[in-house]
Amino acid sequence: MADNEVAIINHLLEVEHAAETIFMNAQEEADKRISDAKISADKSFKEQYEQIVRENEQLFEERKKSVSEKYETEIRDYKNRILNSSKDTEKFESLLDNLLFA
Repeated sequence: MADNEVAIINHLLEVEHAAETIFMNAQEEADKRISDAKISADKSFKEQYEQIVRENEQLFEERKKSVSEKYETEIRDYKNRILNSSKDTEKFESLLDNLLFA
């Protein structure tokens, strides 16, 4: 009877070892799948992020160019208005006299 009990215990140990091997293989496969999924998600995120950055940089450059052109136009028009305005030196000198010497 002892031989039969030893055989049963050995068989149970073999089953436990087989179960442990199956569990370890499943754990390794799960870890690999998780790692692959993370790599794929990170790659997808990076691609989408870079696309958004490119679009925003392009939009920024377009708006910057538009604002710069508008600024240049307004400054040029302002300078032209100043240069073309009439200068009344007599009134200016009278104003200075009143402000400084009155």
